[in-house]
Amino acid sequence: MTEPNTDILIREFDGSDADYEAIVLIANAWEPERPTCVENIRHRDDAREKQYMYRRILAELDGHVVAAGNFGESNWSHVPGKYTLYFSVHPEYGNRGIGTALYEFIMGELAKADPPPVYFSTWIREDRDVAMRFAEKRGFREIMRGANSCLTLRDFDESRFGDVRERVLGSGVTIERLDRLAERVPDAMRRLYDLDWEAMQDMPNDDPPVRRSFETYLKIMQPPGYDPRLGYVALDGDEWVGATLLWRNPADRETLGTEITGVRRDYRRRGIATALKVAVLADARDLGFVRVRTENAATNPMYDINLKLGFEPEPGWIDYHRYLDPAMKQARSAERDAFGQAGTGQDTETAS
Repeated sequence: MTEPNTDILIREFDGSDADYEAIVLIANAWEPERPTCVENIRHRDDAREKQYMYRRILAELDGHVVAAGNFGESNWSHVPGKYTLYFSVHPEYGNRGIGTALYEFIMGELAKADPPPVYFSTWIREDRDVAMRFAEKRGFREIMRGANSCLTLRDFDESRFGDVRERVLGSGVTIERLDRLAERVPDAMRRLYDLDWEAMQDMPNDDPPVRRSFETYLKIMQPPGYDPRLGYVALDGDEWVGATLLWRNPADRETLGTEITGVRRDYRRRGIATALKVAVLADARDLGFVRVRTENAATNPMYDINLKLGFEPEPGWIDYHRYLDPAMKQARSAERDAFGQAGTGQDTETAS
C-alpha cells in the first residue's frame, strides 16, 4: 500500500505560460504521438462558456510540477449536478500517492459545489490499466467507449471511392470547399453552426449536448490551426446538408485533426459523409500533410466509414461515471439507451 506523500503541494493553476507549459509537458509525456501545445490548451480554456464552473490545479513535488488536473461542469453536455474531473501524473512520478492526493482534493472541492454533486464523469484511455483500476476502485463504472483512428495520407487513394462520389453528385447534391463557399455566402459559419447542431443530436455521448452560443461555436471551430481550405460542405440547392472540417495541430505540423463530420438526418445513408471525407482527405494529402486523426464513439457508424477509408485503430477512451444517487443512475441509463436507439442512423464525429 502506498503511503500518502506529505510533501505534495496542490495549488491553483495561475494561467501563466509556465503553468501552461507544465500541463503540456505532462500531456505529451503520456501521448507523444498526439502532442499538444500551450496554444491549443489556451484556446480551449478561452472558448469555454464562463457560466459553468471550471478549475485547473497543479501538484508540485520538491518545487516541480509533477501532475495536473481539472474539474467542473461540462459546457457542452451540461446536466445540473454532473461534474467532470480529470488528472494526470507525469509517468516519472507514479506510485507516490500523487494521484490519490489530487483525487481527494478534487472530491473535497466538489463536495462544496453548488448545485451539489449527483454524479461525476471522467475519461481514461483504454490502455491505461492502472488508471482504470484506480477509478473502478473508487466506484466509477464504464458508460461508453470512444474509438480513435489514424489515416496515413500517402496510402489514401480517392479513386477507390469514385462510385460513391458519382452517386452523390448524381442525386443532385454538390460538394463545395468551405473557403470558396464562404466567399459568396455571408452567413456561412452561421449555417455551419445550425447544421452542426442538427447533426450533433445523434452523436453518441454520455449525456445529450447543450447548444452553445454562436460566438462560443466560432471560437471552438476556429482554433489556432483553423484553415477553411480544409473543410467541405454538401449542398442540395441552397440547403446545407452535410459538412466535414479538419484542423492543423500547431504542435504537429504533419498531422491534421478532425473537428466534425456531420450529415442531416434526412440525408444519411446516401454516401454523403464518405464523399465529403474523400474530398478533404485528397486535399490534405496534396497539401503535404502526412496523417489525419479522428475520434468517434465506438458504436458510431462513422467509425465504420473511417475504417473503410483506410483509418487504422488506435487506443481509444473510456467514459466513466460515478453516481451518488441510485435513482439518477437509473434515469441517466434509460435516457442514454433511448438516445442511442435514436442515433443509430447518424454520421457524426469529433476529434480533439
